[in-house]
Amino acid sequence: VRARLDAAGAFVATRALAERDAGRAVAAAEALPPGPWCERLREAARRAVARDR
Repeated sequence: VRARLDAAGAFVATRALAERDAGRAVAAAEALPPGPWCERLREAARRAVARDR
Protein backbone atom coordinates (compact mmCIF):
# COMPACT_ATOMS: atom_id res chain seq x y z
CA VAL A 1 0.00 0.00 0.00
CA ARG A 2 2.79 2.41 0.88
CA ALA A 3 4.48 1.87 -2.47
CA ARG A 4 1.22 2.61 -4.27
CA LEU A 5 0.68 5.76 -2.22
CA ASP A 6 4.24 6.89 -2.91
CA ALA A 7 3.77 6.20 -6.62
CA ALA A 8 0.48 8.11 -6.59
CA GLY A 9 2.22 11.07 -4.96
CA ALA A 10 4.90 10.99 -7.64
CA PHE A 11 2.19 10.70 -10.27
CA VAL A 12 0.30 13.74 -8.95
CA ALA A 13 3.49 15.79 -8.60
CA THR A 14 4.64 14.94 -12.10
CA ARG A 15 1.19 15.65 -13.53
CA ALA A 16 1.21 19.07 -11.87
CA LEU A 17 4.67 19.72 -13.31
CA ALA A 18 3.43 18.66 -16.75
CA GLU A 19 0.71 21.26 -16.56
CA ARG A 20 3.38 23.94 -16.05
CA ASP A 21 6.36 22.65 -18.03
CA ALA A 22 5.96 19.56 -20.18
CA GLY A 23 9.67 19.29 -21.03
CA ARG A 24 10.67 19.09 -17.38
CA ALA A 25 7.79 16.70 -16.75
CA VAL A 26 9.18 14.26 -19.32
CA ALA A 27 12.54 14.32 -17.56
CA ALA A 28 10.87 13.84 -14.17
CA ALA A 29 8.69 11.02 -15.47
CA GLU A 30 11.74 9.17 -16.75
CA ALA A 31 12.99 8.98 -13.15
CA LEU A 32 9.84 7.20 -11.92
CA PRO A 33 9.98 3.46 -11.25
CA PRO A 34 8.70 1.09 -13.93
CA GLY A 35 5.02 0.29 -13.87
CA PRO A 36 1.80 0.82 -15.81
CA TRP A 37 0.84 4.11 -14.13
CA CYS A 38 4.30 5.55 -14.56
CA GLU A 39 4.34 4.52 -18.21
CA ARG A 40 0.98 6.22 -18.75
CA LEU A 41 2.34 9.35 -17.14
CA ARG A 42 5.49 9.27 -19.28
CA GLU A 43 3.39 8.90 -22.41
CA ALA A 44 1.09 11.76 -21.39
CA ALA A 45 4.10 14.01 -20.78
CA ARG A 46 5.58 13.09 -24.16
CA ARG A 47 2.27 13.88 -25.87
CA ALA A 48 2.10 17.24 -24.09
CA VAL A 49 5.57 18.14 -25.36
CA ALA A 50 4.66 17.09 -28.90
CA ARG A 51 1.42 19.07 -28.72
CA ASP A 52 3.19 22.21 -27.50
CA ARG A 53 5.74 22.19 -30.33
